[in-house]
Parts: sequence; structure tokens; C-alpha cells
Amino acid sequence: MLMLGFAETQVVSNSDIIQAIQKNHIGQLILYEHNIQNTVQLTTLTQNLKQSVPHSLWLAIDHEGGQINRLKTHHGFDSF
Repeated sequence: MLMLGFAETQVVSNSDIIQAIQKNHIGQLILYEHNIQNTVQLTTLTQNLKQSVPHSLWLAIDHEGGQINRLKTHHGFDSF
């Protein structure tokens, strides 16, 4: 299984990542810190991703809870 990353913090129907998902039937995406601005933006991003494709989409965050922590308090997330 391949899980792709992408650069955007928001998506619309003609975004490159949406076009790639639809054209290539991509089913998994991974989010990194550059995709995350705050809790509201992350919720909107994930909802828009899921609503923009006709198939199920798995979303993951590169977050290990130790040194790798993408859900930081300065983004509005609770400390893990």
C-alpha cells in the first residue's frame, strides 16, 4: 500500500492532489506538519478531501507521540 503526501493546507475540486486521487484512484494520504495550521483548518482539509473523491479515502498523520509530533500545542492541539 502506498500512502502519498502533498503540499497543500487546503483543497478545492481542481487542486492537484484531488485530480491525482481521482485520476489514479489513490486511496491513502499522509499529512505532515506543513499540512496543518490549526484544528479548524485540519478538520476542513480532511472533510474536503473525503468529500472530493468518489471512493473511500484513508488519512493518516505522521505523529509518533515522541520526537515526531505533528499535532503541536501551538496548532491548538492538546499535548500528547
